Amino acid sequence: MDIKIWTKTLTEKLLAAFGDRVVFIGLQGSRGRGEARPSSDIDMVVVLNEMTFEDLSAYGALLESMPEKELACGFISGKKELLGWLPSELFTLYHDTVPIYGTLDFIKGYFTKNDAAAAVATSACAIYHGCCHNFLYEKSGELLSALYKSAFFTLRAELYCKTGRYVKRSDELEGLLYGAGRDVLSFLHKNFERKYLAARGF
Repeated sequence: MDIKIWTKTLTEKLLAAFGDRVVFIGLQGSRGRGEARPSSDIDMVVVLNEMTFEDLSAYGALLESMPEKELACGFISGKKELLGWLPSELFTLYHDTVPIYGTLDFIKGYFTKNDAAAAVATSACAIYHGCCHNFLYEKSGELLSALYKSAFFTLRAELYCKTGRYVKRSDELEGLLYGAGRDVLSFLHKNFERKYLAARGF
């Protein structure tokens, strides 16, 4: 699947359906970072000037008309509702979304470097408790993999707090880290590569 063709098709359908009510369309996740596998989700971000339940239904119908529709995920929001998000969430959204149509500059003044630090602290706490819970109760390899993936986002935000540099790709981030942080990303890359090959019979 050519992600550029897919997102272009969806953008055209959105503009035909909603016209100038479309504020922003973007791509997140591994496809936005250029790290996707063929089965990776397509994480779309759609922002309208305002959103009703009818708009939500209309967007769902558009997704149903798309090829590879089972891979589509992400979110759609009204502009006002988006501005009600926590500043730490807006920080991640702004930096981790590749624009396709429009811009997210309208949220830029709603977060500061302190909010990036809050995102790091919140994520680190969640990972810590998730690891303890998994070790004692779930004992799940899948959950552990998800926690490693969460660590990538946390380490990326921490690097931004320290240097002001926001790195999108995990392989690029690994080269900028030392010690435990680098070990975590190294394990993440090896683990996901192993799972990818195993799923294809290698």
